[in-house]
Amino acid sequence: MNTLIRFRIRKAAMADKAAILKINNAVLDCPFEEDWLDRILAESPDKVLVAVREETVLGFLTFICREEGVYITYMGVDSEIQRCGIGKALLKKVIDALPDHGKNQIRLHVKASNLAAISFYEAAGFRPAAQINNYYGKGKPAFLMRFDTHALQSLLNGS
Repeated sequence: MNTLIRFRIRKAAMADKAAILKINNAVLDCPFEEDWLDRILAESPDKVLVAVREETVLGFLTFICREEGVYITYMGVDSEIQRCGIGKALLKKVIDALPDHGKNQIRLHVKASNLAAISFYEAAGFRPAAQINNYYGKGKPAFLMRFDTHALQSLLNGS
């Protein structure tokens, strides 16, 4: 599906919790627990972004700031409207906010077998930085993917 859907990105609120959990449980291979979401919404609500049409949550992205950069912990988009630009818009919002957080890198883990997600992140400028065996359980490796604004700028400048 590649239909134009009008939506906006905003910081999540506690009122978005049920919709975030519904998407989380429906589309993520390794969904987070409700108490984790409660904690992040209470302690760091600016680290949870939602894509909404009117007030309906279509997708979400959670992240934390670490010394080495921003780390995307989870991202999910309602399966009925994937491939409509929502995930890309959520990622772009985080990339555009890197200077606000004093960071120039984004990292995330993705299942090595999730070729669609790997392709999505690569199209957004992420590159595999390492493979971590058994990250998602025995025999389930992950790739650590990295987006680096300095590397991207060098590439754009032909350096």
